[in-house]
Amino acid sequence: MKNAEKLLIEFSTFFAENISTYIKTVNEENSGGIQIEDFYGIGIFGNSHRTLPFVTVSLEQTELTEKDRIIENEVYFLEMKLHLQETLDNAEQRKMRYVRAVCLFFEEYEFCDLWQMAKITEFKKNSVFIRVEL
Repeated sequence: MKNAEKLLIEFSTFFAENISTYIKTVNEENSGGIQIEDFYGIGIFGNSHRTLPFVTVSLEQTELTEKDRIIENEVYFLEMKLHLQETLDNAEQRKMRYVRAVCLFFEEYEFCDLWQMAKITEFKKNSVFIRVEL
């Protein structure tokens, strides 16, 4: 499990260091309109922040694919959850702007070696769930 913990920390750190750039880009695209804030923090290992918006990242599952069994390589799946303010005006538009920022992040680093795939799996009232395959 040590490899999973290391990957979880590495991914979370990389995301935290880079997401502000994409939030700024989305705000510039919508100058004069609704502006979104940076995430106040990223919680891992069950830790979370009290100030919205923030992100939590957790290990969802580990599996070996057919090919990976031969070379004994585990595939890890992380769940990211964007915790957003639901009480603000235009909460739905704000949510979609955060989604745009996160999508820009994953597009920009599409070919990095930290993850293989990322996709949005669910929208809830004030949350967005993203599954990341490492």
